[in-house]
Amino acid sequence: MATKTPNGVNVEQLVGTINAVKATPDLAKFKFRSSSRWDGAAREHTTIKSFYGAGQEDTTRTETFVLEGDEPAVLLGTNVAPNAVEAVLHALSSCMTVSFIYPAAAQGINVESLEYTMEGDLDLHGFLHLSQGQTWIPEHQSQGESHR
Repeated sequence: MATKTPNGVNVEQLVGTINAVKATPDLAKFKFRSSSRWDGAAREHTTIKSFYGAGQEDTTRTETFVLEGDEPAVLLGTNVAPNAVEAVLHALSSCMTVSFIYPAAAQGINVESLEYTMEGDLDLHGFLHLSQGQTWIPEHQSQGESHR
């Protein structure tokens, strides 16, 4: 029997994961890790490889992911990578995508497209220590659109 994969999701595996977490709630606890290093001026890079999840240390990743960060020129960067606010917006939209697509797949709903537009605010007063205010993303706005 062929495995059902609406939206590219292996539903049999998804249902198995749901049932395993119901039976053993501690399997739901994950700990992700990253290591970052400043590379001068506004640049930094972050490496990501290992994580703990489903009750054990994961060993399936053979390669390390490398993410870079910088700032646009107006914020004294060299503009060779997204800044932190943009990286957080990417992370939020990635999370929102999985949170939408997996339940849709479990219900047999085929999604033809899904797009987000997001914005995050940065207040330079806090960023530059000119006030005690919050530095970035006190709130975010997102708009999504999906098609079935």
